[in-house]
Amino acid sequence: MKNAQKNDTPLLEVDVENDSEYALSYQWYYSDRDTDYAEIKGATEPVYRAKPIARDGIYECKISDMYDNIEYVTFCMDVSVAVKHTHVYGDYEVTQSETCSKDGEKTRVCIGCGNEDKLAIPAHGKHKFTDYKVTKEATCTVNGTKTRTCTVCKKEESEAIKATGTHTFGEWSTTKEPTCDQAGSKERTCKVCTLKETSAIPATGYVKGASFQKGSYAYKVLTQKGKKGTVVCTGATKKVTKVSIPKTVKIGGITFTVTEIGDNAFKSNTKLKSVTIGANVTKIGKNAFSGCKKLSKITIKGSKLKSVGKNAIKGINKKATIKVPKKKLKKYKSLFKSKTGFKKSMKVK
Repeated sequence: MKNAQKNDTPLLEVDVENDSEYALSYQWYYSDRDTDYAEIKGATEPVYRAKPIARDGIYECKISDMYDNIEYVTFCMDVSVAVKHTHVYGDYEVTQSETCSKDGEKTRVCIGCGNEDKLAIPAHGKHKFTDYKVTKEATCTVNGTKTRTCTVCKKEESEAIKATGTHTFGEWSTTKEPTCDQAGSKERTCKVCTLKETSAIPATGYVKGASFQKGSYAYKVLTQKGKKGTVVCTGATKKVTKVSIPKTVKIGGITFTVTEIGDNAFKSNTKLKSVTIGANVTKIGKNAFSGCKKLSKITIKGSKLKSVGKNAIKGINKKATIKVPKKKLKKYKSLFKSKTGFKKSMKVK
């Protein structure tokens, strides 16, 4: 490089005739004569406008090419040549971004003297929220939560989702069947919060098909009208050694006539030894005493018996005695046939 020129005005300029094919780079420095040269930030052009000075100083421009061939051009200035300086600024650059609630800042730098000019960037003043997202589902009795987030400052804002206040129940299911004189119960569950609700099922009353217990025996209503009705004895409430079927049973102000011994009523009661059948029984159901291997004595009090079911006495003591009213001996012998479980070793008398 050659012919580096200078002038002595506050507008400092180097004019270099570049005899190579490569571009040159420039960097300006300043010294107040008492300190070492300091690099002037941003001063990298051939032209540099010096800011007004209050005392002597030295400006120096370092010129170099890609092969580090370097030349320095030095300018000496004193207060006698100081002139009023006009800043020549570059573009603003954001040095601190604004937020929703806090101002930001942008800065520009004078290319001549490096002076910084700062300008506030007003805060948005309003959050830019996303749509709400449910973070906790509301239930029938407990509030839920939904949340949204500002896309600028990441502030979160939450809002309650009111509880529905109404349960969504499934179907009722019976947990205890009602009887004639005892209420049952039913239960249903909320599909949302799983709350369980229970309710009583009223006692059925002593109507047809209703079941009840009286003493040691269980019964089922066959008919009922007013204060009267008929029932079938369906068995004992526990294992017993002796059974006595009554003529009638009174409960709930109603007198029921015991007309039947039900199917399987006392089946496989291995402790049972004797049975007395009330005067109003007209039917002994199938398997009624089947498997009662210790049963050796059956007494039939009445004359109304009309049928004995299949296997009703199968497996009872093979030498069992069936005692019947004298006037019904012939008739009752015909009822206890082999299909009922009757054996020749047994006696009807």
